[in-house]
Amino acid sequence: MTKPIKSVPNLSKTDFLKVLKMVPTIVVEVIVKDENGILLGKRNTEPFRGMS
Repeated sequence: MTKPIKSVPNLSKTDFLKVLKMVPTIVVEVIVKDENGILLGKRNTEPFRGMS
């Protein structure tokens, strides 16, 4: 039997960001070289949800 998740209705944005920093994250970085030799970078960071 799983415990119900407690909701925190009065969580401020700064408190939420502190909690989010404790969650392991995955950083995906994509670098593409176009036909002119220019490197285009894109970084995507999202919370780690476990191995799937």
